[in-house]
Amino acid sequence: MLGWASTYVGLPFEVAGRTKEGCDCWGLVYLVEKEIFHVDVPILRLDYSLAPEELRELASTTYSTLNYPKVEVPEEGNIVFMNLFGQEFPSHVGIYLNDGFVLHSDPLGRGLSRIQRIDVPPIANRIEGIYRAE
Repeated sequence: MLGWASTYVGLPFEVAGRTKEGCDCWGLVYLVEKEIFHVDVPILRLDYSLAPEELRELASTTYSTLNYPKVEVPEEGNIVFMNLFGQEFPSHVGIYLNDGFVLHSDPLGRGLSRIQRIDVPPIANRIEGIYRAE
């Protein structure tokens, strides 16, 4: 299951980071889509200095502009949109891995990117949808 994903596990969380030396959640998506799946996704940057409510609103607005199609049957490399704070819009993203796992940068946990199952809490309760980058 790990394969290529193992090279992205343990990357430190870094605000606006877009390298393996450190990245935020969109930075990890950006790296994986570019390096593994050869898909160019935009470089998105969120202002983490904002108050939590403002940051959530900015994340929702930013992610909604992508217009990626939602998928019913996820495939490896699809983007998993999640909400971390109980709101109805996404504020966090990761990469779908085969067999029901997601690779994501975990700012709330250990501060490192990691792989978790998507069908058990806490991730299962946070999934907004899974989308295909184009």
